[in-house]
Amino acid sequence: LAGLYASSQAPAVWQLIAGLGPLTRAELARALGATRRTASQAAMALEKADLATVRPGDHSLAPKAAHRAS
Repeated sequence: LAGLYASSQAPAVWQLIAGLGPLTRAELARALGATRRTASQAAMALEKADLATVRPGDHSLAPKAAHRAS
């Protein structure tokens, strides 16, 4: 997230979606005890860093698959 605007909640959001799977912004906000706006800013930071993606349909935030070197 270096060099990008990143919500201070982005690492916590990453841990949530990596551990629990896809979550909506409302679910993230409840889990963090934060506003939807804060959850949305953290989600956008993770998307810009190419660590997460928004799924079509339910618009939940999901972690991107890790790229493995061979």
